Amino acid sequence: MSALLHQLSTSLRLHGRNKMALLYSYLFPTIFLVAFWVLYRFEQVPLVRHVGELLTVTALGGACFGLPTTMVSERERGVWRRYRLTPVSTATLVAGTVAARYLLLVVAALLQLALAMGLGMPLPKHPVDLFVAFTLVAFAFIGLGLVIAMMADTVPAVQALGQCIFLPMLIIGGVAVPLASLPDWAQRLSGFFPGRYAVETLQATVTGDGLGAARFSALALVGIGLAGCVAGAKMFRW
Repeated sequence: MSALLHQLSTSLRLHGRNKMALLYSYLFPTIFLVAFWVLYRFEQVPLVRHVGELLTVTALGGACFGLPTTMVSERERGVWRRYRLTPVSTATLVAGTVAARYLLLVVAALLQLALAMGLGMPLPKHPVDLFVAFTLVAFAFIGLGLVIAMMADTVPAVQALGQCIFLPMLIIGGVAVPLASLPDWAQRLSGFFPGRYAVETLQATVTGDGLGAARFSALALVGIGLAGCVAGAKMFRW
């Protein structure tokens, strides 16, 4: 446990020194929040119908860009090779890194909610369910982030791979463009993108009937997260 906490602390400190990871984790989602507010500021209740989308972007930025950017840049600098010399298991090292990323995602999500409420959004209907839903979303995207980190050799490669996931989810995955406004073929295709399930799960806890109303989407996120973590573990390299 002490080794895990030490790795968690180390990962948080290293994250604070990585300007690119900070940009993806905090500035990038905030830009989306401002853009959504400008687009939908005339709605009766500002932003409340788009919280699922905003928090999905927050998780995407931190997990699919921030996490692999941090891990690959540390691997390039030889940090992970030095980790290998320590008497700590690989599982503990990776678990500490993942736990640190989860905490950073929660902080980023709370920041987004605070900013949205400052712009007039009310408190979500099911705040506890929202926390659980965001945890599931974070788990799914962290799994994808681990796969990207293992596939990419350089930070630019991380950005290229991340865009291959991020842009399709924005356009036809129900994250930036509402599913109802997409053609039928795009709505069917969106079922293959985790962003759709993330938005549906989160939005159900903000304006819907809670997490129970989005059981299938929640289970899909768990499956995506498990698949990503298993694949990342199989592909792990120092």
